[in-house]
Amino acid sequence: MRRVRALGALVVAVLAVVAAVLAVGAAEIDPAKATTAGEPGDRARTIIETFEAGEHVYVGPEMASLLTAEQIAQVEEAAASSDPHVFVALVGSHLEAGYDGTHHLLAQLAEGVDAEGVFLAWDGDPRTGYSRPSEGLRGYLSPEMAGKEDQALLRFIDRADNEVERIDPSDPDQQPFDYWGGVGGGVTAGLLMVLVGYPALMLVLGIFRALAGAPFLPPGRWRDFFVGRTT
Repeated sequence: MRRVRALGALVVAVLAVVAAVLAVGAAEIDPAKATTAGEPGDRARTIIETFEAGEHVYVGPEMASLLTAEQIAQVEEAAASSDPHVFVALVGSHLEAGYDGTHHLLAQLAEGVDAEGVFLAWDGDPRTGYSRPSEGLRGYLSPEMAGKEDQALLRFIDRADNEVERIDPSDPDQQPFDYWGGVGGGVTAGLLMVLVGYPALMLVLGIFRALAGAPFLPPGRWRDFFVGRTT
């Protein structure tokens, strides 16, 4: 029985490692960077042409009441003066206009606009503004867009001006932000997720079993695995 329990422990450990690697691999994919741009639709092409013409703010028809003309001019001036430049697309988030979600639109803008910059797509929601830097830029920008709309945009532009930096894509030490702190940190985080999550699940299951009047540990082979076979 000891050999069976040792084999069971080995199987659990191997599964934990595999699950950790898979979790890290999935977590390290940046949804914005992983999105394939594809062929721009009419809306995306219009935004690209607006930015290519030298403007830095596009206001979709459905967002016409979000800012006044004076506020748009202020945002335009700040976006054009920022280093790197900021390109703001004020568009509704649920329109079917040639792009499948905000990340898809950002991918099309980053690929279609022949200019370095940070692209922001915003529908006026104070909780979230989606952004993406072009290739060769790095920096974390908070998605928070609370407050008056024009001030929220000006704050975002100021963050881009101060927090986004240029990098050398060929230099491995200058890669985009890695949330997990590298492969080693990612594997460790994945293992902790599995090794902490499973006992927590068993604890909750045991509590429910105890409240129902059943033994805390489940019967059968899993119980033998933890405490050994009883006679």
